[in-house]
Amino acid sequence: MGHPGPRFPGPGLKDGVVVARCMARAGVDVTFHGVNAHAGNAPWLGRNALDAVVAAYTSIAMLRQQTIPNQRIHAIISKGGDKPNVIPHLTEMQLFVRSETDADMEKTCQRIVDACEGAAKAAGCSVEFKWLESYKDLQCSDTIADKFYAHSQSQGLDYLRSMSTVSGASTDQGNVSYALPSLHPGFSIDVQSAQIGPHHPLFERAAGSRSGFENSQKFASAMAATGLEILQDGDLRKQLWAEHKERFSALNSE
Repeated sequence: MGHPGPRFPGPGLKDGVVVARCMARAGVDVTFHGVNAHAGNAPWLGRNALDAVVAAYTSIAMLRQQTIPNQRIHAIISKGGDKPNVIPHLTEMQLFVRSETDADMEKTCQRIVDACEGAAKAAGCSVEFKWLESYKDLQCSDTIADKFYAHSQSQGLDYLRSMSTVSGASTDQGNVSYALPSLHPGFSIDVQSAQIGPHHPLFERAAGSRSGFENSQKFASAMAATGLEILQDGDLRKQLWAEHKERFSALNSE
């Protein structure tokens, strides 16, 4: 699998990067349950679920300054109530947590659970969590990377060997990389600025251009040639599986 982006700094501007590095990501939908009441006539009969979700969001915002530098937490309040004259009985929040490793991510997820439960208790509400399918951090095969790099050069591409820092993005390719030997390169689309990346309208326009198509085609050709080489070489496949087993034995022992 591969992903497009602006040109990668090299030295110089590169056509892509062979080994992308991406964060693990967890997602959770949080629902707070309170009790409806008329906000003007008898607010003391209610239990304000909006207070609970706001307190939770504020606690998580304060938590950010105590997280390690390579972690990200982003959240929205997706439901805050229906009418201002009714104490909300149900509110919802959606969160993503990203971290360089699964282990660090799990620790932060527990701190988010604690913040939400504390906010719910303070507001006299209850809370429930619905965890989404998580993305693991990306573990690329060095041997597949070497093969792809050689095939990219045959396409006339100048790729950076590896990212020096971990990207703030996440991908389900991380889950694939834990299951079998794999690679996730990044390839470049020509845009006006390195600050214009995926999800930007100008990047969308550049991706649909002739040069965007040609860059994608060269990348796909190098990937296809890499895959074909692996399929045709039984000894190479054995080597890849042995390296994969060794890599994850080392990770599990940390």
